[in-house]
Amino acid sequence: MDVYFSHHIFDRQTYGGISRYCTELHRGLRRAGMQSRIAAGLHINAYLDEVDEVWGARVSKRAGTNTARLQFNRCTDSLLRALLPETAIYHVTFHDRVVLPKRARLAFTVHDLIRERVAGPEAFAQPLSTRKRSLAELADVVFTVSHCTKRDLVELFDIPADKIFVTHLGTSFSRFTDVRPDDALAPYVLYVGARQGAADYKNFAQMVRALSSSRVGQEANLVCFGGGEFTSEQVDLLDRCGLRERTHLMKGDDRCLARLFAGARCLVYPSLYEGFGLPPLEAMTMGCPVVCSERSSIPEVVGSAAVFFDPEDVESMSSAIEQVYFDNQLRTTLSRRGRERSRQFQWSTTVKKTLDGYHYALQRKTAR
Repeated sequence: MDVYFSHHIFDRQTYGGISRYCTELHRGLRRAGMQSRIAAGLHINAYLDEVDEVWGARVSKRAGTNTARLQFNRCTDSLLRALLPETAIYHVTFHDRVVLPKRARLAFTVHDLIRERVAGPEAFAQPLSTRKRSLAELADVVFTVSHCTKRDLVELFDIPADKIFVTHLGTSFSRFTDVRPDDALAPYVLYVGARQGAADYKNFAQMVRALSSSRVGQEANLVCFGGGEFTSEQVDLLDRCGLRERTHLMKGDDRCLARLFAGARCLVYPSLYEGFGLPPLEAMTMGCPVVCSERSSIPEVVGSAAVFFDPEDVESMSSAIEQVYFDNQLRTTLSRRGRERSRQFQWSTTVKKTLDGYHYALQRKTAR
C-alpha cells in the first residue's frame, strides 16, 4: 500500500495542529513499513523539515508569491492524482478544494465541525463547509480525531457511521521532558491559540473577563502564545479589565511552547467547541495543570485530569482558575494525573487505527 498526502494544509500552515497531525501520521506510517509520501509542492511548513519523503521544497511566504505557488501546487497535484494506481491511498489534508483521484482510494480527515455547530444553518452554505461535506461524502474512508466529531458528522452531514474511523491525536511534546521552565514572567497563567475573527468560539474575551474578576487577575501575568497580534478590540478589553500591562504575547516553535507549559501555574482553555483540543494534551504531557471548558471533545481528551468550568459563566471560570492557581497540592495532583492521561494518546495508536481505515477503503472500493 502506498500513501500520498496532498499539499493543501502545507500551503496554509507554517505551524499548526493539522499539519502536525499529517506530519506525525506520515512519520509513523514509514516507521510501520508503509510507503508514505507527502506531495507538498512549494510549501511554507516547518514540520516537514523533520521528515523524509517530502516531494517539494519549503519557500518563504513573501507577499505577491502566494497565487503562483498555489497554481504550481494544483498543477502538480492534478498530475499526481491522474497517475496514482488503484492500490494507492490519496489522503486529502484540507478541504479548500474538492479533489478526487482518478483511480486511487480517497481518504479524508475531518478535524471538526465547529463552524457548522457554532454559526448554525448559515454556515452550511459557506464554501469551506460545502467542500468539507462533499469530500466526506465522496471519500472511501473518513477519519475524525474524536468521537464528538464523528457524532457531528453523522448528525449534521449524514455521513454513514461505518466509514468513519476515530483516530485520536498523539502528543509530540514527550520529547521535551528535558526543557527548563520559562519563568521570566512567573507567576503566569497560559492561553494558547487563536483569539479573533472566525475563532471567536475560542472564548478569549470571556477568559479575560473571568481573570479580571478573580484574585488571580490581581497578581498573575497572562501569557498568550500564538494567534497573531492583538486586535485593537482585544487591547481595549485588556485595558478596561486592568490586565493590559501584565499581558504578554509570545511566539515561537514547539520547544518554546513546551517551556511555557513547564513554567505556567496552569493552562486556561475556555473554548466553546473543539474537534479535539490539542493544547490541553500538550500541557498535560509537560505536567502543566489544565483548567478548561467542559464542552464538546475536551472532556474526551483530558478525562479526570483537569478542573472544568462552564465557558459561558464568568463566575464558574473565575472560580476554577482561582482554585487551581492558589492550591499547590491540587496543582501537583493535576500535574501527575495529566502526565498519566497523556500517555494514553500515542501517535503509534493513531497510525494503527489509520491503517485499519486505509484497509477498509481498499476493500470498500474493490467491492463496488
